[in-house]
Amino acid sequence: MKKDTELLKDIKLLYVEDNDDVRESTVEILEYYFNDISVARDGEEGLEVYEKSYLTTNSYFHIVISDIEMPKMNGVEMCKKIKGINPDQLLVMLTAHDNQEYLMEAINIGIDKFITKPIIIADDLIVPLIDLSKKVMIDVELEKKDFLLKQKNRIIDENVFMTVSDLNGKIVDISQAYLNFTGFTKEEVIGENHSIFRNEGASIDIIKNLWETILADKEWIGKLKNNKYSGEEYWISSSISPLYDINQKKIGYTAIVEDITNTKRLESLSITDSLTEIHNRRYFDYSLKREFKSASWRKEKFGLLIIDVDYFKGYNDFYGHVKGDKVLKMVASEIKKYVNSSVEDVFRVGGEEFAVLISDATDREVDRIALELVTNVELLEIEHDKSDVSKFITISIGAVNIDGSKNSISNEDLYNLADSNLYKAKEGGRNRVVFNVNTDSIDTLKNLDVITKLPNRQSLIQDLSMIQEESMLVLLHINQINSIKDLYGIEAVGNMVSQKAKQLSQVIIDDNVTLYSLNMQEFAILVSKRSLFDKYLALLKYSILTNSDENIYYADDDNYLISDFTAGVSYGILNIFNQADIVLQEAIMARKNLIIYK
Repeated sequence: MKKDTELLKDIKLLYVEDNDDVRESTVEILEYYFNDISVARDGEEGLEVYEKSYLTTNSYFHIVISDIEMPKMNGVEMCKKIKGINPDQLLVMLTAHDNQEYLMEAINIGIDKFITKPIIIADDLIVPLIDLSKKVMIDVELEKKDFLLKQKNRIIDENVFMTVSDLNGKIVDISQAYLNFTGFTKEEVIGENHSIFRNEGASIDIIKNLWETILADKEWIGKLKNNKYSGEEYWISSSISPLYDINQKKIGYTAIVEDITNTKRLESLSITDSLTEIHNRRYFDYSLKREFKSASWRKEKFGLLIIDVDYFKGYNDFYGHVKGDKVLKMVASEIKKYVNSSVEDVFRVGGEEFAVLISDATDREVDRIALELVTNVELLEIEHDKSDVSKFITISIGAVNIDGSKNSISNEDLYNLADSNLYKAKEGGRNRVVFNVNTDSIDTLKNLDVITKLPNRQSLIQDLSMIQEESMLVLLHINQINSIKDLYGIEAVGNMVSQKAKQLSQVIIDDNVTLYSLNMQEFAILVSKRSLFDKYLALLKYSILTNSDENIYYADDDNYLISDFTAGVSYGILNIFNQADIVLQEAIMARKNLIIYK
């Protein structure tokens, strides 16, 4: 009861009673529970107080309590007029047994509660008012939520680019903010498809993917190129989600749109070659990695052409850089003509070097595109007196087309294969295409570490399985690699591993000695000639493990030296890898820089 009476403190109450004694005694009860009470002596004054309160506070009384029989205007008449002002007003009528003549009329105007007089105990009055107050608070809460919702919708409408469409993609609602931005009116947009905004250059594949995604009841997130009413182009980032009714039946789609035109312009500047206006090397590296991975996931072939302008240095030296730049523009323009559903993109990746990415094409298609490029560039008939293969500008192309899902190679490996074919094309006379990827080339790449391009762990295992004479195996662990990763990230680790590989390659130069890169933390040195054992043990102790004062760190115990590397060494024919690994782990745990297996 006490908790319920707390509700009454927030209720705004009007009490109308003509009898002074009854009014005073009732007000005394009400003031104990209510904080906001207005009192009137008859119906006429009650109506006046009601109207004045709304004018001054812009809010109605939550509850009106009134006697029936009063001078000037009775309670029924007053309540009838109040209902005319506010049809939702909650009304309580105080009735006596001799008021039956007014009862039917009171019921007809919609009185919410009847309380019988005289009021003997406070609960006879308060309990019914508590019931009404609960209804009031529910209504107040709903009003607050409705107000906040309207405010939220207004803010969204004025600030957020948003559209709502039916299941067929017809627009049924659009925010004013998006209309203001695009220059369309609501009448021009409602009932139309989103194609009303679409730029002619928008990707058909993207639109297809959009519909496939949302028809599968999933959210689609992507970027689209659109047009304003004026024809001005703009870019959007759009999030399109299914829209459901109260029964979880899909009724359409909601799209939240963000203008990313400026971002796209800046992005375009950062990934575009300023001379040829095609994508640059930075974007090539990103695109090659992304598209090759995507093609491998889809189990599709992926093609790469590396293109080089023949004898371009001689052309630049003889004709000058201005004409040289013009040649590069013309070659880029010719290559760009091939961008279609198969040719993903073209790039300038170096001075006179270009690249083309080709997705889901047969070997014949890739070879045809490459051969046509070679032919068409020469047909431009750009004079070149310093060429040994033609009197016109020509190009050479290295081509590959590989299913990455069947060949475990990286995008760097793919590039190296194409670049190797370009080298063969130039060595073979230029103005030609070399399109040749044999299994030996791929198998060789499989046995190389991606970062260092040294033979990898698989290669070491193969070599160990074939040794027939006693050999020496050194396992090297790079110290503090985890700290570098934590402080500077994985890219710094890759740079450090590459640097260490170069340093080791400079001192490991003998035949019958091979350097391997096992992972991001370990190298291996296999010495397969007994006469070199002492040399490489000394090299290990006095050069590799203590290569400079700057790379020496001392532990708390001065007897234990910690250098750039920790080493484990074993000798033998069988099982030497496991033996070397055992002592390497012992050395790491003991914080010693070298332990030899005995």
